Amino acid sequence: MKVTNTWGTALSWLIALVVPLLLLLSSIRLLMTPVYVDLEYSMPGFPADPYGMSFAERRQYAKLELEYLLNDEDISFLRQQTLADGTPLHNERELGHMEDVKELGKALLNVWLLLLALVVGLTLAAPRLGFWEPLRTGLHRGGQLTVGLIVVVLIFIALSFIERLFHIRHGRHCFFA
Repeated sequence: MKVTNTWGTALSWLIALVVPLLLLLSSIRLLMTPVYVDLEYSMPGFPADPYGMSFAERRQYAKLELEYLLNDEDISFLRQQTLADGTPLHNERELGHMEDVKELGKALLNVWLLLLALVVGLTLAAPRLGFWEPLRTGLHRGGQLTVGLIVVVLIFIALSFIERLFHIRHGRHCFFA
């Protein structure tokens, strides 16, 4: 079965648009791992806690936060967590924030899984169903789009940095104020 030119073009552009989002969400998912927590806390120059918690305590609590974000438990999971002295790990405002973060995180992870399944499924089916070339073109365009978006973000960062330097050098009430 050969994919028609119209369907092939549509598939190619769909994949091109999916690739940057899939790469971004994959990066976020990689950050949501205990390995990343360990890596981050072991980096040279990682700042000390202004409240006096040890690195081991901070790592332990960070992993509890991560566990909450990835499990199916409700907020009572975090509400029952306490510091070494028995005081609650979170106040009510923080618990509300963590509920919001979990809701957003779950939505993003569901989108990530859907996009991942779509791309893997299409990649596996492409040779058999005759749409390898549109898929390959879409992946290539998606890579180009990703690089282009990164360049745009870097330009905005550079312009923001230059503007900040200008403000520092010339004061706040100049051209950009």
